[in-house]
Amino acid sequence: MAFSKWCEKYGMFFLRISFGIISLWFGLISLLDPSSLGVFVNGFGINAVGVMSLIVGVAALLLSVMFFIGFFTKVAAIVAIVISVIGLVSLFLVESFKTGFPYLSTLGAFLVKDFIVLAAAFVLASAKDIPLSLDNLFK
Repeated sequence: MAFSKWCEKYGMFFLRISFGIISLWFGLISLLDPSSLGVFVNGFGINAVGVMSLIVGVAALLLSVMFFIGFFTKVAAIVAIVISVIGLVSLFLVESFKTGFPYLSTLGAFLVKDFIVLAAAFVLASAKDIPLSLDNLFK
């Protein structure tokens, strides 16, 4: 019972920090390895991978800071929802037309993981109180 109460109290904090880690990771990957966005950008015939990587990388790093310090957490979660939906739809559409639906593959696992991230972003966006957050100072 005590663990359940602890999870209830701090679960949203850990979810917020998890989103900060995910955003930091993808931001750094986008900036340090611009080719990492190639599957998304090239699939749509866009030849500006470097520019897109810079934009995505900086945006993801900004989101990571927002998540880590808990500043405009709901806005950051909504942005994460939009990014997740764009990523899921674009990856699914591009790869489905190339190879068919990515059943039991690394890409398929990536898509499934993104659905979990999307669901968690909805939970974070709808949270009433997130402990240890700057948002709590402005209530």
